[in-house]
Amino acid sequence: MSKREKIIMLMVLLAVIYGAYSFLFSSSPSPDLQIQTKAAEELNNFIANMSKDIRKEGLTAADLDLMHRTAADWQNDPMIRSTDRLRPELEIKKDEVIVMDVPEDIDLVYSGYLSLGDLNLAIINNMEYQAGEELEQGGYVIEQIYPEKTIIRVIGTQRNIVVPLEEAGTSSKTKAS
Repeated sequence: MSKREKIIMLMVLLAVIYGAYSFLFSSSPSPDLQIQTKAAEELNNFIANMSKDIRKEGLTAADLDLMHRTAADWQNDPMIRSTDRLRPELEIKKDEVIVMDVPEDIDLVYSGYLSLGDLNLAIINNMEYQAGEELEQGGYVIEQIYPEKTIIRVIGTQRNIVVPLEEAGTSSKTKAS
């Protein structure tokens, strides 16, 4: 072994010995662990004191009412669900626009809706579109975008296709109405 290799091996051996000593014989926990332990103890003490206070004083009628209202189902859920109707059904005048069945040769999947101020985006076949844009497949233009459906116009005709929003995991086919 060369002198250089001996020095490297000696350094590695010293590092291993120091690591083993630190791991095995280190008695004081790290400062982060001490802080976490103290915070956990304070939290446990706070919870215990609150429990004692509640048992001593009991719950007021206002507290009980608040608990019941909090546990009840929300009437105005802030999360959008595609099965919920946010707006009344779109009224399409039959004399102006013809609503047609979706052709078999086109597969449209409306999988997402995004509203940014006045801008509405529809995710159709994993692509983002806004009203007036032509679909990547060609021959179809986004007419209107709603949270629960989008209306697509066949270029060069007065025919529209209504595509409902499909949630992840559903396998329903696109329907026209």
